[in-house]
Amino acid sequence: MAFNPGWAQQKHEKSVQQQLKNGQGTDDVLEALSGQEFITGDFNGDRQPDTLTVSFVSRIDNSPILINTDLDYDQLIQKTVAKKPILELTSDNLQTLHLNKDNFYILGLDLLQNIGNINTFPGDEIAVILKAADWSGINVCSIYTYSRSGWIKIKETEIREEEIPDIRTRKFKPWKR
Repeated sequence: MAFNPGWAQQKHEKSVQQQLKNGQGTDDVLEALSGQEFITGDFNGDRQPDTLTVSFVSRIDNSPILINTDLDYDQLIQKTVAKKPILELTSDNLQTLHLNKDNFYILGLDLLQNIGNINTFPGDEIAVILKAADWSGINVCSIYTYSRSGWIKIKETEIREEEIPDIRTRKFKPWKR
């Protein structure tokens, strides 16, 4: 079977198109289409490409959480947190990485990046920054590696939001006072 890194994006687009047919609003659906949905790399060190797919769903009914860009920030936080979001990275051949456990105060990802192999374990590591549902300008960057027993967090450090590149453009956000 040939490796197709675009399958996750195609699957997601079909899901969003079905939501459009069901009459859901277009603004939040279009925001979901423009996000980063997957990342590829050799995460388990077997020299075969692995794909991690982002899953951002409601713990209540397992429906995808779509960010409505028409809401002001307070409303956005309130509506998203009420859905009890679950943020996970899933794969066909790797264990699931549960990113937020019981912390429901998230709005998705600020960064998901394959940073290559930075330690003595075989396989690539990933950097993850959760988009916190708060008014703070300080977030946490976590570095994960994959082992036989699953994902291991090997490093965590504070990071200011103005230091985080935009997940879609890879450009840095303008600094705000």
